[in-house]
Amino acid sequence: MEWQKSGFTISDNSDKLNVDWVVSSLRQTYWGCNRSEEVIASSFHKSLCFGLYCGEHQIGFARVVTDDYTFAWICDVFIDEKYRSQGLGTWLVATVLEHPVVKRIGVKLLGTQDAHGLYEKFGFAPAMERFMVKRGT
Repeated sequence: MEWQKSGFTISDNSDKLNVDWVVSSLRQTYWGCNRSEEVIASSFHKSLCFGLYCGEHQIGFARVVTDDYTFAWICDVFIDEKYRSQGLGTWLVATVLEHPVVKRIGVKLLGTQDAHGLYEKFGFAPAMERFMVKRGT
């Protein structure tokens, strides 16, 4: 599927992704800086991926890990620095949440250190009282 707005396009076609750009961009984030290129690229195959484009140039990315019916983990959401503060992150998250697969899912989770305001616009709220985390092997 593709969505258009003001000269920008969001696509859920993983074949369009600029893998090198996504890997490079993710490795510059606080959450993806320790992931290898292989781990990042391999994660696409088990996820619903969204690319945000200005023409043919990729400028954003989001990924959803899901079983398609009961649970979705929204992750790796980012916009190229040069395109921030234009509402593109809000549009990308809105598009992800309206995607037919994601929309029907009752439980949607994500983690963030610095974008609480963005996700609160869409009804996300802290929920650690209900969830547990196991890190490592």
